[in-house]
Order: sequence, then C-alpha cells, then structure tokens
Amino acid sequence: MTERTYSYDAEPRLGGTSPSLLGMGVALTALILLTVYTAATSRQFIDIPSIALVLGGTIGATLLQYSIAEVHQSLRLLRLCFAQTASSPFERVQILIDLAHTVREHGLLALENAALRTEDPFLQTGLRIAADGDRMHDLRPILENEMLRAEDRIEHAAAIIGAMGNYAPAMGLIGTLIGLIQMLSSLNDPTHVGPSMSLALVSTLYGSLAANICFLPLSGKLRSRNDQETLTRRITIEGLIGLATLESPTVLSQKLRSFVAGTTYDG
Repeated sequence: MTERTYSYDAEPRLGGTSPSLLGMGVALTALILLTVYTAATSRQFIDIPSIALVLGGTIGATLLQYSIAEVHQSLRLLRLCFAQTASSPFERVQILIDLAHTVREHGLLALENAALRTEDPFLQTGLRIAADGDRMHDLRPILENEMLRAEDRIEHAAAIIGAMGNYAPAMGLIGTLIGLIQMLSSLNDPTHVGPSMSLALVSTLYGSLAANICFLPLSGKLRSRNDQETLTRRITIEGLIGLATLESPTVLSQKLRSFVAGTTYDG
C-alpha cells in the first residue's frame, strides 16, 4: 500500500504577501497621499533631530527596562509578523489524521519515518517519543514544557515591542516640550519661531506614527501569532497521544477538529 506523505516547515516562510506587510503598506500609502495633497513640500515633515530624539529615546528607554539580549531577541522574533506560516492549525489536524491512517496500516514504527520527513522540531520530537511505546508517559510533559517555553518567549518579545510603543509617544512629547521652550525663548526673534514650532509638532507626529503604525500593531501581531502557534502545538500534543495509544482515525479526527471549530486562520 502507498504510504501517505506530508511535510511541515518549522520556520515561517517569508515568501508571498504578509497581511502585516499589506497593512503597513496601506497605512504608509495613506500618509504619503495625505502629505502630497495637503503640503506644498514633503520637507515640512522631515526633521532629523526629531527622528533622532524619538527613535533614540525609545531605544534608550527600552534598554533601561530590558537587557540588550532581550531586545535583540525580540527584534529577531519580529520576523514572525511578516512571515507566512507553513502550516495552519487546520493543516496540522489533517497531517495528524493522515498519520493515524498510516499507523493503522503500518504500525507505530511508521512514525519514525514520519519524523525524518518533518522539519518541525516540535512535531519531530513528539513523533519519535510516540514511536517508542515505552516512553508514552514522557510525551505530554516534554511537549507541554516545550510549548510553554516557546509561548513565554514570544509573549515576552511582544511585551518589549509594546513597551517601545508606549515610549515613542512620550519621546515625541518631550520633543514637543523642547520645541516649545525654544520657541518661547525666541519670541523676540521671529526667524526662530518657525523652526522651533516645527520641531515641537513634528516630534509629536513621529512619536504617534512610530507607536500606532509600527510598535503597537507589531506587538499585537506577535501575540496573535503566538496564540496560533500555541493552538497548533496543543493539537499536535493531543494528536500524538492519540497516535501512540492507537486511537481510531475517526475518533481522533473528531477530537482534533473540535480544537479548530469556529476559529479563523491568519496566514
């Protein structure tokens, strides 16, 4: 009989059009159009000191709260926001159902071969443990511990990016105060009033933009992806336990599909 084949990539794929990239593109396009139709020149919205204050202040404040290693890890995990995952919870359900049929036809040793064909370390570990009937008691503790560690890591990254989203408007407000101080101290010289007022307003603009179209949406996106990955891993754990106990493919299918009933998938 022909053995079923499947694959799952552990790393999210960066190809295709990510919803995050699409959303950010729409926001930036709207801002560019607004600038073009409401301003005589785009230079009115460009102020290097304001950019340096907002970005530098945001990064500096974040590094006061978190270590360099934590911030670096969080920025690395941002790729999850722009990647298209290789497998959704729905696809993971189907993979496990296919494996249930394979186990029924070829026995638990077929899971060893399945482990060699998957690139997902989480699924690979589970398949190897399930194939070894003597280690059944290790299956859930090992996989749940790994799942919780991954969940905590991404949640921590989302919290750091969210903190940057909170600091950016505050840095913009500081720039506004600096600009207002400069403006008030030079009221007797009209040539200095304009540049000082520009610094005040543009700094607030940069802080709001950085927070609301960058840091806060990315933090929310990381949490959304974290929820999806956790659901996929929970499905995997229950499915692997069903495989190891030689559960009927029909029963396993009903059990796993209950996890994704009424849910949507963001690719």
